Amino acid sequence: MLQRDSVIQILQTKMNRGKPVSDIIEDLVDDLVEEKCVLLIGPEIFQVEGKSLIRYTHEKLIEKSPDDILYYYEQESLFLFKDDDAKLNAPRRIKRIYRDIEIEEPIFKKILEIPFHLIISLNPDTFLTNLASKDKYGISHQFAHFRFNGEGTAELAEPRKAHPLIYNLCGCLSEDESLVLDYEDLFQLLQAVLGPNGLPNKIKTTLRKARSFLFLGFDFEKWYSQLLLQLLTGERPGRRKLAINTQVGNNEARDFLLHQFKLEFLDKKQTFFKLFYEECKKQGITRALKKPGDFPAHNKKELKQLISKNEIKESIKQLKSATIGTSLSDQIILIEGRHHNWQTKYHGGTLYPRESEVILNQIREDLINIVNQMV
Repeated sequence: MLQRDSVIQILQTKMNRGKPVSDIIEDLVDDLVEEKCVLLIGPEIFQVEGKSLIRYTHEKLIEKSPDDILYYYEQESLFLFKDDDAKLNAPRRIKRIYRDIEIEEPIFKKILEIPFHLIISLNPDTFLTNLASKDKYGISHQFAHFRFNGEGTAELAEPRKAHPLIYNLCGCLSEDESLVLDYEDLFQLLQAVLGPNGLPNKIKTTLRKARSFLFLGFDFEKWYSQLLLQLLTGERPGRRKLAINTQVGNNEARDFLLHQFKLEFLDKKQTFFKLFYEECKKQGITRALKKPGDFPAHNKKELKQLISKNEIKESIKQLKSATIGTSLSDQIILIEGRHHNWQTKYHGGTLYPRESEVILNQIREDLINIVNQMV
């Protein structure tokens, strides 16, 4: 879980030293409105069992496959695998670990409500885009991830508040080859990002135009975090860099960041993100998220017609979207599982026609009952 009592550190350029937090927030809101504020998300975004997201998932991987890992470089969060087969098996196990993680949804919900036009994540998960999807909070957006195998420059639409871009810089769980697991992967990533093609052009342009960068959940003691900081924000001097829930554990690292990146630390600003969110809310610029359970009454009839026509998959899809956060949500998931099981057996020819019809009738009946329970 995100540490509520953790020290929130705000990093500023020296030219802004001593500026009141209220003024900083006001500037950030202006930048949001003008699509000149970029959010960057790191592995300290929330904690699982008292550990950062990356530390938790990596320790779980070591626990589940100790014989495959010769060494773990804790400072860089990178593995040394026994052989190629061991590395090939790691993404499958990592996916399972992420699948079982219960995310802290409130922080992601606030991120989605704040109208960032570009969100760059150093994590491989799809938590944010999953919540933004039409099956959840219904935000029109695009999602993409960087590949260090030469396909990183795929063309993207220009990030806009009305259609933001969520971009995973360090790969995605859905594509094994994109994950950064060892030094070889990290060097390939940096080589690709720093190469002649590098990031997609729309992202480069957006970063050049940005006036402020908000870092949420970063560990700046990692040398590659510092390199990425310079890469993403260093093209034009004087732009504000703010970091929330950020880890910098010793004075030497602080001094380095202060002198190398011209940053100032303002500690103990525990409510900064909350104040920032509330100011966006106050000014009426937050995004309207689809509320769990929203489903117009006149659509009930149409939904029942879908069910009667055996459009079960589409009916389940709409019901899942409409019952998020309600007591009916789990029931839909169970029915979806039953329907998937029925499809597998039906297409596999392992059901008698009468048996198949009984199962399908029960699924239709249960779906109708759920529609009737919806407000």
